[in-house]
Amino acid sequence: MKYLIRSFSFKQFYQQQFFAFSKRPKQLDIDTIIESHKSKVGLEDELKKYENNLKIDQIQLNLKDIQIPKEHLEIRYSKSSGAGGQHINKTNSKAEIRFNIDTAKWIEDDVKKRLKSQYQQHINQDNYLILQCQTGRDQDSNLREAIEKLRQIIWECSLPEKERLNLIPAETKDLQKKRIDVKRKKSEVKSTRSIR
Repeated sequence: MKYLIRSFSFKQFYQQQFFAFSKRPKQLDIDTIIESHKSKVGLEDELKKYENNLKIDQIQLNLKDIQIPKEHLEIRYSKSSGAGGQHINKTNSKAEIRFNIDTAKWIEDDVKKRLKSQYQQHINQDNYLILQCQTGRDQDSNLREAIEKLRQIIWECSLPEKERLNLIPAETKDLQKKRIDVKRKKSEVKSTRSIR
């Protein structure tokens, strides 16, 4: 069986398939929010969420803007695991960086909260965030990569989360009645089937 090579990516294909079956437009604007809330139930909350999400989109924070002071990090080296032959057994090339989140004054409080909620698996009982790197053959490259990981994590936690918009309209009494009637008809059809 031959596979056809498409000129677009899987993501584009998925988006085309998704939007073919859904009634949602690709661009979300105020008109679509108002249109989806014809009964005006919860419309004000959705418009506030939309405005907040627009403000978040306008925030421009580059990864290079985040400075990590090395003097506030505890750096440890140990023997790394995995392939590498005799070199691994002789050198302490694995780098581990750790710092206490509560006492870190170079991180804002809201970023600390997001760090604790999103990266629980890297935090021990004493609130130390621990990152390890052992991909390189020497300490310097592993330390640089661990600091880059930390920079990426702090950058992700520095961006505020967007609120999810509810574009499914509230169910009116007519729609509820229609939905219950359809359920009742299906149950009647299934109840008339005999088991043999």
